[in-house]
Amino acid sequence: AKLKKHQRIYRPMQTPDFARTDLRPLQDRDLQFLMENFPEPGRSYEEIAQVIHRIPTTLDSMLDSEFVFQKIFEQRTLLVDVSPFLLFNVLLRRSLAENRNLRERRVINYIANLLSLFVTAERLHRVHGDDAQTYEYIVDMIEEAARSDTRRQFLVYSHIGNYTLWLTGLFQGGLNIATVTNAGRWI
Repeated sequence: AKLKKHQRIYRPMQTPDFARTDLRPLQDRDLQFLMENFPEPGRSYEEIAQVIHRIPTTLDSMLDSEFVFQKIFEQRTLLVDVSPFLLFNVLLRRSLAENRNLRERRVINYIANLLSLFVTAERLHRVHGDDAQTYEYIVDMIEEAARSDTRRQFLVYSHIGNYTLWLTGLFQGGLNIATVTNAGRWI
């Protein structure tokens, strides 16, 4: 059937790679690392995988645990065979308050995913992982959003937000600097 000029085909938007708030970015090598370093290992990889799928908070508990943190940082080698997502997830959990609710765990997963994506400059300067175009300046991304359709605008503005979140983490000290005038006012 031919569409009229004002009609659009509805295409559901796929979840962008930056929008992950769960533990799906964990790789097989991460799960293997967790299982091999579990204080009381199960009988088999399959048995532990079944427990993790049945009780999702088991994986959260493992990532929160002291033993995982110690195993990552007591390694005698320079590189530990875990993904950046696992490493950032464990570090974020370690640095933020304990007894987190589901929303707070999802924020940790989001930030860990974002940091793991931005480990490479290739992804840092692309609005989406599949984009051919790279951007080094926020003003260029704003111009891209202005000439884009609604879906692309969402992706561009989301990337601008993620990029600036990443930048503020890098240059946090610059955000804490303030100057006081003789009158005692902040400028």
